[in-house]
Amino acid sequence: MSGSYPGPADSAHGSDELPVPPPLPPDDPDAWYAPDVRAQYEVHSGVVATVRETERGFRYEVRTPELGPTGERAMERVREHFAAVQRRRPLTREGTVERAEAGFQPKYRRVLDRLLDASPAARRRIDYHALCELRLLGGLTPLALDDRIDVIVVEEGELVVHTRDFAPAATEFDADADLVERVAGERLKRYSVDFCGFEIEVIVYRERLLGSDQFATKYAVLEPDLLPGDGELIAECKERIWETNVDGVVDDRRAFVDERARQFLSRRLTARNTRAWLDATAYRLKSALAEYGLAVPPVGGGGATPPTASTISCTTSSGTTSGRAS
Repeated sequence: MSGSYPGPADSAHGSDELPVPPPLPPDDPDAWYAPDVRAQYEVHSGVVATVRETERGFRYEVRTPELGPTGERAMERVREHFAAVQRRRPLTREGTVERAEAGFQPKYRRVLDRLLDASPAARRRIDYHALCELRLLGGLTPLALDDRIDVIVVEEGELVVHTRDFAPAATEFDADADLVERVAGERLKRYSVDFCGFEIEVIVYRERLLGSDQFATKYAVLEPDLLPGDGELIAECKERIWETNVDGVVDDRRAFVDERARQFLSRRLTARNTRAWLDATAYRLKSALAEYGLAVPPVGGGGATPPTASTISCTTSSGTTSGRAS
């Protein structure tokens, strides 16, 4: 659809109007508003990749969902809550894509539901950045998700990508960025092994970052993720099992440990989760009433983190979650 806009003369007195070209996609060579754009497409929901042509060659850019001040404060709460957790990142591009498509596991989502209070649109933006920081490859995630990128190369201290149609294209990422070796990781084989009734996932993969010294085939065991408080709970569970009194000889040590662990974890998780929901509900209720002057703000108000308790995932032989970190 074509159109026009008023020129310098007042539209009520004259016909000084300049023609406006019809709207075109940004990657169209005749697009007057983006003459240097050669390609633009979505690599993930809300994540857009753009290839521009500059005087020095092609440049690959990524636009991610904007957080804004409220979203940044929410991300600070997420970072603080998960600060003490060892994050198990994907080792390959395939693993990154699978995790991004699956999103957060229920145990993560329950924790985030308690930490965050945002509109659905803001929550989607926060979830993307939280997923990248906690479960994916941070700022490098879009490179791993873009299926149009065929090769990733290290050149003069920066990452350069070769897409299907444009190469080489410089990026904003340094060659020594965290997790850079995993962006081009290639999964060679994946299988599972049985351990005490649990299916533990194993992968064989290769790091394929051209221009670096990292081009080796490796083997990795993918254990389930731990959330804040899980390590302490496991240690307490082991201590309780060691202190258990028994009558007679234990014929099946595996079954004995499994039964005692399930009993302990079931009781502890039920009590902890119930306390967390009550605390979080009371906090938000007081905050809402305080906004209308009907109550005193809760202790630690003014944007502080609502009370939470760690959501612990008790994996069982019938529901083990590996996290697919491949």
